[in-house]
Amino acid sequence: MDFVWPYIYGPSFFRKGGIFNELDFSIRSVRKNHPNARCIVVGDDPGLDVIHIDCPYMDTTMNNYRERDVTNKFRAIASSDLIGDEFVLMCDDLFILQPVDDDEMKKSYGREEVTSVTDYARKRKGSMDYKRAWISTYEWATMFRYPAGLKTYDWEAHLPRHMIKSRVRDILDNFDLDHNPKIIMGLHDGYEVKETELIYPGLQADLWTHRPGMDFNVEFSKKYMNLYDDAIVPDLVDKMKEMFG
Repeated sequence: MDFVWPYIYGPSFFRKGGIFNELDFSIRSVRKNHPNARCIVVGDDPGLDVIHIDCPYMDTTMNNYRERDVTNKFRAIASSDLIGDEFVLMCDDLFILQPVDDDEMKKSYGREEVTSVTDYARKRKGSMDYKRAWISTYEWATMFRYPAGLKTYDWEAHLPRHMIKSRVRDILDNFDLDHNPKIIMGLHDGYEVKETELIYPGLQADLWTHRPGMDFNVEFSKKYMNLYDDAIVPDLVDKMKEMFG
């Protein structure tokens, strides 16, 4: 299975702090827990033992440059012969903590069922630009799925996402994402996902910040971990090195 990381060096914790290369350890976590993984980085060159596909960061003076940069990286993914027809989308702050197989990687996890996009969006976290893109995406998803008798879930759970490259191409060809930003992963799942499993306790460690007395053994016993800059403290770095060398 191909695992793909879109990557920008500039905002990474590694550039800002230097004590922990989150991309390196994200890749190590995949290699330990899915031994047949092919690891591919799209974006800045990470200087690691991976397949690298160059894709420069978008001009930050452009409108919606973050969303456009995501779209640009998906264009690189969709057009590359180095990436297989199916792949798992990762992030540099996402770690796999337990052995997983292809069946697990193909599961779709959701936060909640979305029955009213506007009501759900009121409690959804994120910047205004992100929320606008989320609303636009999920308005389309519910409109597309409802006539087919399919439920819509908030799939933006910051977990590994199994994706079909031909579907990504279709989305890039048929949506004007440069001028009407949407979340490509949500569009993809709106088309492709038939069954969704709700996130359950013990699945995901979501570490926003470090709290005194935090038991890292509990957090590392879960299947996946999201790790944000404020949670990267020496004890956590030591635990990462213990697990992934």
